Amino acid sequence: VVHSPITTLTMALPDADAKALIQAGVLALRSGDAMAARRAFERVVAAGRADVAVLLSLAHACGASGDTAAALAAVDAALAREPRNLRALM
Repeated sequence: VVHSPITTLTMALPDADAKALIQAGVLALRSGDAMAARRAFERVVAAGRADVAVLLSLAHACGASGDTAAALAAVDAALAREPRNLRALM
């Protein structure tokens, strides 16, 4: 069964943990570890703590790991929140 990062069940995640996961995801992307970044961002999304920046970072991680469908789903979720977001529209 394939789960979209956008439709995963919501789980509790304290602010500090969400921030740590976001930072870990960004660092993983910078170091070229797209899968680790994706896992970190997906946990933030699953907890309902993702903003548009996190969704776009997830899209980048998914695209870098070769999962175009998940990347597009993350971009769609970002655009649903901010339809005129220039980063998401590009």
